Amino acid sequence: MLAHEAVHAPRCVERVQRGGVHNTPRGRKPQLPHKVRGRCFTVGSPIKFSDLKPNVTASPLLGEHTDEVLAELGCSAQQIAAMHEVKAV
Repeated sequence: MLAHEAVHAPRCVERVQRGGVHNTPRGRKPQLPHKVRGRCFTVGSPIKFSDLKPNVTASPLLGEHTDEVLAELGCSAQQIAAMHEVKAV
């Protein structure tokens, strides 16, 4: 980053945070319900097509899908339980 760019960066961040720069009307910064934080802004899809409406969802919680991923990788329910017992996951 050049010295003259550093002065403008905070202003750009402020405009984006408060919904400026046409982010909200175009769906680039949708506000979604989150399980812990309540309603919060997230990053929408940067690609826009007339017939394509991407489904933007809130981020998952840490470890929310761990058991499902381990099962898909071939771990048994007993192995997953053992990992939880020793706090490996």
